Amino acid sequence: MLERLFGRSKSSAAASAASSREAEEVQLRRLSEYHALAKDCVSRAVTYEENRALASALSHYKKAVELISEALTLQVPKQAQKGAKQTEELLRWHTSCIDRVKHLDGRA
Repeated sequence: MLERLFGRSKSSAAASAASSREAEEVQLRRLSEYHALAKDCVSRAVTYEENRALASALSHYKKAVELISEALTLQVPKQAQKGAKQTEELLRWHTSCIDRVKHLDGRA
């Protein structure tokens, strides 16, 4: 009875841990979704650039930068290997896309 009044019971601590895991899973899922969207956007940008559709390439690179920037704000648990790999890849894409935007901005 005192535990209920003055502290957490074991069941509330377990519930808290479960909700924390669920929140981490949601963040990982969101990161994966952003990763897929960014990958598609970068792929389209590269295809447009190869086909000399520079205005379309530029807009897709800019959209990719926005998506990646948003993805990098997510609070993903550091121990999640998949999340770490995706974050690493997003960071590389972010740098590359910014370079391409700078390069194409004067040409499109």
